Amino acid sequence: MQAQRYFLHLLIFTCTICVAVNAPAQSLDSVLANPSLPIAKMPFFNLHDFVSLLTAAICVLLVIYQFFLPKTNPLSALLLSLFFLSLGAAAVSNVLLWNAYISINSVFINQLIPWVFAIVSISKGILLYLYVASLTQHDFKINYTHVLNVIPLLIVLVMLGFFQIDADNLRFIGIRRSESEIEQVVWVWHLLRATPFIYAVVAVIITLYYHNNLKEYYSSYIVNGPIWLSVLTIGFVINWGWALATHLWGRYLPMSIADSLGIADNYITFVLLNGLFIYSFVYSHKLEATKALPKNAEVADSASGSLSGFLSGDELTKIKNGMEVDHLYLKNNLNIEEFSKCIGLSYREVSSIINKHFQTNFYEFVNLYRVNKAKELLLNPDYADRTILDIFLESGFNSKSAFNRFFKRYVGVTAAEFRKNPPLQQKRED
Repeated sequence: MQAQRYFLHLLIFTCTICVAVNAPAQSLDSVLANPSLPIAKMPFFNLHDFVSLLTAAICVLLVIYQFFLPKTNPLSALLLSLFFLSLGAAAVSNVLLWNAYISINSVFINQLIPWVFAIVSISKGILLYLYVASLTQHDFKINYTHVLNVIPLLIVLVMLGFFQIDADNLRFIGIRRSESEIEQVVWVWHLLRATPFIYAVVAVIITLYYHNNLKEYYSSYIVNGPIWLSVLTIGFVINWGWALATHLWGRYLPMSIADSLGIADNYITFVLLNGLFIYSFVYSHKLEATKALPKNAEVADSASGSLSGFLSGDELTKIKNGMEVDHLYLKNNLNIEEFSKCIGLSYREVSSIINKHFQTNFYEFVNLYRVNKAKELLLNPDYADRTILDIFLESGFNSKSAFNRFFKRYVGVTAAEFRKNPPLQQKRED
C-alpha cells in the first residue's frame, strides 16, 4: 500500500506540473509537423529539459541502488539496470538533440548524436521485452535467437550511415528540401518511434499470457505482482504509443498542440520510471516463473491419447488420491510440477486431465479442495476455539484474500457466517 500511495502522489505531482507550467519549449514532433519553421527560442534549460535531465539522473541512481539490492534473479536485475540506463541516455540525447541553445560545433559530435539517440531509443524497447520475459519465463536465458532483436536497430543505423543523416538533418535543419531527402529522415523517425512501441505490446502479451499460466501452474500466487507488471507494461505501451501517435499525426495539428503532446511524453516517462523501480523493489522477487504448458493441439499426445475418448482410470485415480488420500493441497505453495512428481505423472498430463476432465485449471482445482477442508474444520467441534486465520492456514491457503474469495464463491457465504450458522449452510448446499 505504501508503494501504491507513493506512486499515486508522484503521478498527481507530475500532472500538476504539466498543467501549471507552460514554459516555452520545442518538441520533436512539432518540428516534424512543421519542418520549415525555426526552433522556438527558449531558456537554456526550461522545466521540460530539467525533467528529462532529472529522469536521467534518477536512472543512474536507480542503477546504483539496484546494484546493492539482494538479487534472486541476477539476469533480470542486469536487464532492468540496462533498461534504466537506456531510458536515461534517451532523455539526455533528446535534450542534446532538441535544445536549440546547446551549440554543437564538432562535426563528429553532430554525426554521433543520431547514432546514440537511435541506439538508446530502440534498445529501451528490446530491454523491456527481455526484462519481462526473464521475470515470467522459467529458466530464461539469453541465446542466439535474441540477437535477431537488433535487426531494427541495424536497419536504422544503416540508414543513418548510408543517407549521412546527422543531428541537424534529424531535426530538419539545413536539410535540402527535396522530397526524397525528407522522406529518408521521416522513415528513420518512423522506425525510432514504432520499434519500442511494438516491443512494449509484445511485453504486454507476455504478461497477460503469464497471468493466465499462473492459474494452470500454481495453486496460489501473489496477485499484486502480476497486476503491477501488467499496469507498467501497458503504461509503456501508452507512453511509446503516445510518442508514435504524436509523430504520425502531429503534422496535421496546430504546432502548439503538437508541441504539448510531444513534451508530455517526457512526464509520462518520468512517472513510469519511478513506478517500474517501485515494482522491481516490492514485487519482482515475489513473482513465480512458469514453464510452457501444453497447447490444445498437444493435449491428446501428452495424455497418451486418452483424452480423445475415455480417461485412463489409473491416471485419474492418481490425481484423486493425491488430493483425497495424500492431501497434497495442504502444501500452500504447491505447483503443478511438484504435484505431478508426487503422483508419478508428467505435469503436461496432469494439466491436460484437469483441463479436460474437471473442466478447470490447477489453481481452481486445488483451491476447491482447500475450501472443502476449511468447511470440515469449521464444523469440527475440536476447532471451535480456532480463529479463521488458523483455519485457512491449516486448509492450505497462504492468503486471507484468496481464502475469502474462494470460500464465498464456492459456499455462497463467508467463513464466519458459515461457522455461525452451519446447519443452514449445510441445508442450502444440499
